[in-house]
Amino acid sequence: LRMLAHMDFREFLRRWRSRESIAGEHSPVLALEYPILDRCAKQVWQELRIPPFFSGDVGLRAKTAKVPYGENGGYPALTFTEAGFLTGAHVDWPNNELWVAMCSGRKRVRTISISAIADHWDQGARLNRFASGKLSKSERVVLNPHFHTSFDLFDEEFLAKELPGVPVFDGVVSDGDLLYLPTSVLHAVRTEEPTVYVISAYVDLNNLFAANPRQLPLKLDSCSQVCHLANF
Repeated sequence: LRMLAHMDFREFLRRWRSRESIAGEHSPVLALEYPILDRCAKQVWQELRIPPFFSGDVGLRAKTAKVPYGENGGYPALTFTEAGFLTGAHVDWPNNELWVAMCSGRKRVRTISISAIADHWDQGARLNRFASGKLSKSERVVLNPHFHTSFDLFDEEFLAKELPGVPVFDGVVSDGDLLYLPTSVLHAVRTEEPTVYVISAYVDLNNLFAANPRQLPLKLDSCSQVCHLANF
């Protein structure tokens, strides 16, 4: 994949638009996560609108204040995936919430909620066979879950044999859709059409501390705010 790592962005876009194989024999691939605010031209990021619910993300506010924050400073990122690419079941680390805004294409998503994981942690399907973490005694959650074994949530035979009784949500997202993944949700994604989307983590600043009195209400004005402004 060295060729892809050093490919000029214009050449990448030319191949993408022509539907040429991006990585040759290594395709299909998740071809690129391109930091929008840091590396894209102004003509791109000045038109970006953060979905209203996620406009209070602490990472976005940190960028405005030029303060380093988070495990992935490249978010939000413009991302490309080729048709046929499969992301095996996993829980993102750190256990942040995620959102995905679909620009074009189509993906099928399957998820298992953290409460279902807890219900089947050390009983039923015994998901602790595939993961590490600590079952909470007071809530239906597993603290800091990490799946050291990735598996295919689209494999019906595997689900029937290894995960009997575990509720699996199945859905499709396409251009114009917004996908929200709660903290610690186990998820797998299959790209059914070449896809372009924006992805970012989400830590709710609104629930961490009171807003500055001179700051515009985050969730009231977010539809009209542009992400590169100091008060977005």
